[in-house]
Amino acid sequence: MNIKKKWLYLFAATTFALCTPSCSDEDEANPYENRREIPILTNVGSYTFDGLDETMTTGTYEGGKEPEFVLDGTLASNVLHLDGGYISVPNPLADRPLVEGASLTMWVKASVAENEGTLSGTSSRAADGSGALVAFMDGTQSRKLVLTERMGLVFDETVLSEGFSGLHDGEWHYFAVKITNNACTLYRDGAETGKTEIAGDICTQVFEFLSATATDMYVGFGTENRLDEFYMEDLNVYKDEIGDDEISVPEKGITVIGNTDYSSAMWE
Repeated sequence: MNIKKKWLYLFAATTFALCTPSCSDEDEANPYENRREIPILTNVGSYTFDGLDETMTTGTYEGGKEPEFVLDGTLASNVLHLDGGYISVPNPLADRPLVEGASLTMWVKASVAENEGTLSGTSSRAADGSGALVAFMDGTQSRKLVLTERMGLVFDETVLSEGFSGLHDGEWHYFAVKITNNACTLYRDGAETGKTEIAGDICTQVFEFLSATATDMYVGFGTENRLDEFYMEDLNVYKDEIGDDEISVPEKGITVIGNTDYSSAMWE
């Protein structure tokens, strides 16, 4: 290679290096430009309800009872008992970018309805199943996303999903709820029970509310009328969309080790 060509190549390489911004310079100038966070399912809040901890505060509706933690024989663990009371914790989804949505899983047992259209107990309960089971609210409690006792979803007074009836049977059920970019899907005891399409712009508003506006999460509070008497265990809050492992019914209660006729059994 002659000297002239060598200097031409050197000049071209130097000019390209000077005119092309480095990756670090571009990132510093606009750190979120052309980036898309990879969705990673993360359990951001796990509540086993063994008792009150330092993050929880309690309250009651008028005439309601304070929340209590009782030992349940079926699940073989302490559970939360709500009968006009509620607890609140800091919003576990705060400052969490929601790429593909948010999800909840929980064990729930509802008291048996006395007759169709009327729930057992005081008249302050919501007979239409609209009482708040779980709610995310801002500091003024004027904006909220509510999961009703019939597993419906309401965002700022707009019903996104109706949920379903037949929940008040006095039995434990495992529920999973996931809100994605275009739908809300409900699961009961591992099986899909309903899916409601939601407009993309509404989903975006919900995600922004959950991650940037809501300050607290309530269990048993969020509507004017209180919910019916409930028991809850193992509430889990997830960033992004849950999969089959989280939707499947987890093992709970007494596990028999040994002969199933209990002739040589131990329990754990």
